[in-house]
Amino acid sequence: MTQGRLDGWYFRKWSQAGKEVFLKSKAASLPVFAMSCFRLPKTVISKLSSIMSNFWWSSDEGAKKIHWIAWEWMCLLKSFGGMGFKDLESFNQALLAKQGWRLVNQPESLLARFLKSRYFPHENFLSAIMGTRPSFAWRSLLYGRELLSQRLKQEIGNGKDTKVWLDKWIDDPQEGLRPPWRKNHSFDVNLMVSSLINPDLRRWNLSTLQEIFVPGDIELILKRQPVVGREDFQSWKFHKKGTLTEK
Repeated sequence: MTQGRLDGWYFRKWSQAGKEVFLKSKAASLPVFAMSCFRLPKTVISKLSSIMSNFWWSSDEGAKKIHWIAWEWMCLLKSFGGMGFKDLESFNQALLAKQGWRLVNQPESLLARFLKSRYFPHENFLSAIMGTRPSFAWRSLLYGRELLSQRLKQEIGNGKDTKVWLDKWIDDPQEGLRPPWRKNHSFDVNLMVSSLINPDLRRWNLSTLQEIFVPGDIELILKRQPVVGREDFQSWKFHKKGTLTEK
């Protein structure tokens, strides 16, 4: 399909600038629906990339011209010396990660409830395993989750769903997300983060923090106050509003 779409444009004598606009706005968007649902095989990704590369380097349909730069380099941002074309394999994973993001943030949706009943009835999407006889769509979603889970950040709402010593909720600039360091030898392994929040002030209970955490962790915790009016939630680390986009 992509090949047919591009073939129809060969008769026009495009400038390189025109080809750039066309490839970014039209050709790269053709398989988006399929890529949002399934992980495309590497052979299909390679074929699509080859079609786009041939169109970029050649002005005549069917003519073979030298590709002076590998397509992988052309997919780099312009600030890194590339042309900013989409790396289709990375784009495919990003679209699947976006579907995973919806499962995390919209657990009551029809799709989320169906997948939960089939693949992770007693846990959440982020901790679900592949299971027995998984569908291709489910395996594709787990491929997107590989990217999603690396860049999610645990945010504290009312603290009732996050375990203090077992969950990774401390955002350490040096180590990334991790559980807090233990100050005392004895501790309650099932202690929930909700126990650290002053329900009247709806803020961290400083005296409790000082009692059980090391000073460095207290400083990290106090940087963000809990959002007591909602349940604990996930945010995307690289967006100001904490929402995930394909970019």
